Amino acid sequence: GIMEKCLEDTDLYFQIKSCSLNQEFITYLNYLADSLEKDMDHVLFIHLWIKLNVLFAFYLNLYGICDKKIIKKILELNKKVSVCSLIGNILWYPEQFLLKHAPALSSYINEKSLEDYRLNIVQTRSQMLPKESNYLCIQGCYFLIELKNLIELDTRNLKSKQFQNIGNLLSKGLTLVQKISTLNRWILNVHTEKNLPLTKSVLLAVCKLTEILKSVYIMLSRNIVDMAYIILLICQHLSHRALSVLHTIRRQFTQEKSYKGHQLDVLSSLNICEQALKGPTTNESMLFVNLSLSASGITASNLEEIRSILNKLELMVNFTSLLKNMSDGSFLYWHQNYLLPIYFTKLMTSNNVDLSRYYLILNALTDCADTAGSQVYNSSSKIIKDNFFTPIAQRVETNLRLQTHLHLHLPPSDPFQNCSLNFHKYLPVAMDVYYKSITNETEHYLSAMFYNLTTVVLHDWKTYGEMRRLAFMQYGLDTVNDNLPMQTLEQGLDVLEIMRNINVFVSKYLYNLNSQVFIEESSNNKHLNSINISHVANSIRTHGIGIMNTTVNYTYQFLRNKFYIFSQFMFDEHIKSRLLKDLRYFTEHKNELNQMYPYERAEKFNSGIRKLGLNKNGESYLDLFRKLITHIGNAMGYIRLIRSGGRRCLAEGTCFIPDLRNISSLNDIINHEDITELSKKAATCFLDDLHCFLDNIEDATEYFRLLVKVFVPVLRNNNNIHLKHFYMIVPPLTVNFIEHSLNCKEKLSKKNKTDFCAFTDDGFALGLAYIVELLDQESQLNYLHWFHSVQRKFKNDRVKIKQQSSTLNTDDETKLNQTLTLTEKRISLFEKVCFILIITY
Repeated sequence: GIMEKCLEDTDLYFQIKSCSLNQEFITYLNYLADSLEKDMDHVLFIHLWIKLNVLFAFYLNLYGICDKKIIKKILELNKKVSVCSLIGNILWYPEQFLLKHAPALSSYINEKSLEDYRLNIVQTRSQMLPKESNYLCIQGCYFLIELKNLIELDTRNLKSKQFQNIGNLLSKGLTLVQKISTLNRWILNVHTEKNLPLTKSVLLAVCKLTEILKSVYIMLSRNIVDMAYIILLICQHLSHRALSVLHTIRRQFTQEKSYKGHQLDVLSSLNICEQALKGPTTNESMLFVNLSLSASGITASNLEEIRSILNKLELMVNFTSLLKNMSDGSFLYWHQNYLLPIYFTKLMTSNNVDLSRYYLILNALTDCADTAGSQVYNSSSKIIKDNFFTPIAQRVETNLRLQTHLHLHLPPSDPFQNCSLNFHKYLPVAMDVYYKSITNETEHYLSAMFYNLTTVVLHDWKTYGEMRRLAFMQYGLDTVNDNLPMQTLEQGLDVLEIMRNINVFVSKYLYNLNSQVFIEESSNNKHLNSINISHVANSIRTHGIGIMNTTVNYTYQFLRNKFYIFSQFMFDEHIKSRLLKDLRYFTEHKNELNQMYPYERAEKFNSGIRKLGLNKNGESYLDLFRKLITHIGNAMGYIRLIRSGGRRCLAEGTCFIPDLRNISSLNDIINHEDITELSKKAATCFLDDLHCFLDNIEDATEYFRLLVKVFVPVLRNNNNIHLKHFYMIVPPLTVNFIEHSLNCKEKLSKKNKTDFCAFTDDGFALGLAYIVELLDQESQLNYLHWFHSVQRKFKNDRVKIKQQSSTLNTDDETKLNQTLTLTEKRISLFEKVCFILIITY
């Protein structure tokens, strides 16, 4: 643009044309062309090459003619270089530029032949790129090693030779970076411009070179302080060398006693150059040095040595800016749609998986922000997510599934080829003004997948829980807990729902005292619902610890209604008369009975009640009374389950307290630390909550004692004197329960379980013990020695069976042996159920 303005200004045009610049132009063009032809790996080669063509076109527009040797030399150089990238994906063709701004060269330029030659170069370089990239990568790795050694070097005792070696090393590094950057841009932009296909090997080679490019830049950036000091020392060393050479040149013009006008001009120029070199080394000072040397009029052969030193000095002055420009990866923005998918696929399927390499590519994409602005994140983010983050997460998911289902004996398949991955070491990497993290993306994917699939197939919750734990243990991935509503996971029935329908719950569920679990009595499908301590603990965590007291209140109201029915049954004349009759019999014959309530009287009482009538389900009044006691026991079992669940919920919270015994030391910390009043207030509130939490663990409410205490005054009142003979109905109730339990267990082995069947029902024993405690009839019940009487009865029955077996004839043996065996088996089952009842009671 500046040169076009010079040509448009007529006065300036004729002044330049009439002065002695013609020979200067020719000399400089010839010198520049020779220099570029000798050193095509120069750090600023592309810049100087474009500068040569621009000056050449300007010269032709000024003077119209030029030496054919220079024209041929420049055109031959243009043919070798062929094309270069200006910025982004914009290519610069020298023949098009010269034909546009210097039409006189049309006879020297054949565009078709140049285009054919350029395509041959593209094909040749594409074929050689994989090998060339390997060589450049080796050079890059060697440079990184040397650079690391340089950074660790003690710079206090460096010698002149070491400064030269360090300067050469940094110059070689710049040359390598420039070569890689130019090669990457050239390959990608030319193929895109000419619509030529890019092979997979070429694209992977470009990505590998880009990694080396960014590795060099990142390493130098991270050690910029050390490098700045080293570069400063090198600049001082080069300045000293330049001053020494300048001093030698000065002596050539100061040997005579009198000076001519030309000598004075030379010495003045050299003095200006010397003063500039003695000051701070900046771009402005370097400009003064070059201008003063050019104005001195000294021949180029005499200035060759100092020019070489000044070129190195200029490189060191602009080292960081040159490195940044040459390491710029913004060219990827126009090629990422087809380049990144291939790169990420290769990265994940390579023999040695090293996912940290994606840092380098994302760092290169960050450079695109200077060109494309905020569009970089929007365009590149989707490509990275679709082709890298999501496939990685899917491979992790597949691996977790295979390991979780090892019991199915699936064929071994490791998506990472037995390479151990720990996502903890992959830190977030900056991309424009945002951060990208493969760990966070994978955790988010797995969390969403676990949640969504668990909501779709609820019975697979355990599988996804195992996968979540395996992800943490094997890959270091900390996924978010599902925190689904309590009814959808292993929480079973909700405590709140049971509390509202306590009457239905105690009648439809059976209680097991040892494992503290309620099991559904019957169901229309193949599965039975259950509820245990962990379910209740999770439900309490959902609704809060306060629901425990509310549940006890609801249970109290339920028990009050049940005890009203209980009182009515005991007040019945048929029941009272039979109890008094049995009591009178036992009192009169207790010595004859060895203080043991006879089993036969209990069986007679049971059968006598059945004669009073049955309901439509074939149940007697004693059966209904047994159910009533079972429901009361189930309600008490539910209270016990609530208390255990509450303690479990509180105990799980203690995992967040490091030491339960040293909480009091927090008071000392709060009092002695110099903190603000607001912080002290917050800490005090925290301590109060912590003490309340621990008090709830250590001094949990005894709900059993509470429910005993609240009913004792009522049931032991004189108004309920009819309940004082309850202990006399315990033996018939026990016989009734054992017969009922045996019938239920026998039905379990039948195919068609249409009737009620169960393998546990500890609610009866718990209810019986609760009522005996309320009525304070434990001593009276022990006075009957009922359980000893049952054991004696079973013993006597076995003795009778043995006697019958010993008196059998051979003819009778075949007929009665089977009957005696079945009888003995029945007695064994009866005895086992009775023993379980005794233990449970």
